[in-house]
Amino acid sequence: TLRLHTDDWKYEAEKIALAVQETGIQLAQCHLPFKGKKVKCHTPEDLEYYYEMMYRAIDVASFLSIPWGVFHPETLRGMNLTDDECAKINHEMNDKYIEYALNKNLNIAYENMTLGKCAGYCTYVEQLIHLIDSYNDSRIGACWDTGHANMVYDDQYEPLVKLGHRLH
Repeated sequence: TLRLHTDDWKYEAEKIALAVQETGIQLAQCHLPFKGKKVKCHTPEDLEYYYEMMYRAIDVASFLSIPWGVFHPETLRGMNLTDDECAKINHEMNDKYIEYALNKNLNIAYENMTLGKCAGYCTYVEQLIHLIDSYNDSRIGACWDTGHANMVYDDQYEPLVKLGHRLH
């Protein structure tokens, strides 16, 4: 079991690098930490740990020369905000990580989200495009989760065509 969350995380990252070298595989993407059922962010200590793990995950991805890091947008479910307001909040909450990642040569692929209990920002492809385009940076793109999309769309062809060049 890899223990990238422990003090030995650099050693663990080196083990991954060795396995990659020995097998000749290429790591195309990684999934960065996200707030959810397994990652609690209820207390200041929880949030501090989440922030530390986000930076560490970016460091590990950079060390392994992974080109794309999948990133969850803030969905802001049930808040009845405009897409512009949602994008602004996403920038306020996430730009520090995205800037850090881009400076470490890790591109960011925002993931389309699922319906969950209700639709949130980036559940629909137009919102995902809106967020990606708000950066005006080719190093910010999309990761299309077909399982999430299957909960939203009967046919994923049109959303993927709309996403176009942003898809990584």
